[in-house]
Amino acid sequence: MTNFATPNEIDYLLAYNAHRGTSFIPEQRAQQEQKDYANHINSVYTEIMGMARNDEERTIAEEELQRYKKGYKKKFEALLTAKSRTISPMITGSAKFPTARNEKTLTTERARLEDLIEFDKKTIEKIKQKLRPERAPISSTDSDAVRKLQNKIEEKEKFQQMMKTANKIVRNKKLSKSEKTEKLQQELNLSKTTAEKLLEPDYIGRIGFADYELRNNNSEIRRLKKRLEEIQARKQKAETLGGPQEIDFEGGTIEINYDDGYVRIFYDNKPNADTRNRLKQNGFRWAPSEKAWRRKLTDAARYKAKIVTGVNIEC
Repeated sequence: MTNFATPNEIDYLLAYNAHRGTSFIPEQRAQQEQKDYANHINSVYTEIMGMARNDEERTIAEEELQRYKKGYKKKFEALLTAKSRTISPMITGSAKFPTARNEKTLTTERARLEDLIEFDKKTIEKIKQKLRPERAPISSTDSDAVRKLQNKIEEKEKFQQMMKTANKIVRNKKLSKSEKTEKLQQELNLSKTTAEKLLEPDYIGRIGFADYELRNNNSEIRRLKKRLEEIQARKQKAETLGGPQEIDFEGGTIEINYDDGYVRIFYDNKPNADTRNRLKQNGFRWAPSEKAWRRKLTDAARYKAKIVTGVNIEC
């Protein structure tokens, strides 16, 4: 286990106070909080550093992990501080117990926990995308979406074929284990470690790539191909129409743009609070740079634009 983070980075007194009013063993709970912090940070460090393929990526990973650790520690300490303000009648006694005040502090504690979880999830995902930009989700509004999808489909198809070939090798009863390992390395350019891992039986004795892995990858290929067809059809329609289509309504204009993949609603004047709430409830978000309310172009988006404006959209 790496020592990227250590338990002592979390102040013991802070961790102790977090449980002083809710536990009969605050000393042990404090030590566990310190250990949980370090174990989590170190597990993330191991995972992210394992993704780095060269010195450049390792440098990027180290820098991002330092920022992640600093941010996580701040959120973790905020959670402990919130916990320190909560109490339990089992510890303090039920006489004159401040129920209403304690409810407020518990609400704050839950909010701090949600902040920590959200920060952890989003930051880790951002680091992974920075190290593997090719794995980032492809937005249908990306001007380069067609090329990216084609590349991703090609990559998935190659992986599918590799899994099939690997399974033929590992399940060949005429080959010894060492011959299979060598063949996997030579024919598929797999590392020795990866080849040997494929020959290790799983919990029910299967070797190679499991059937569900091939099915899931094949499903993903079909999904990506469908998305590619949809985007290509949208771009074809954009060329046919010769540009964005505009539909006027009382007080504004709807723009249907098949080229960049957005529905936009422009108002002559700032809409009132009820209209703004209706826009948000129907998935539209304000784009300051465009001075428009917009959402990605789909059949649902056209329908929602009709709900907001009362105008039929035929294009």
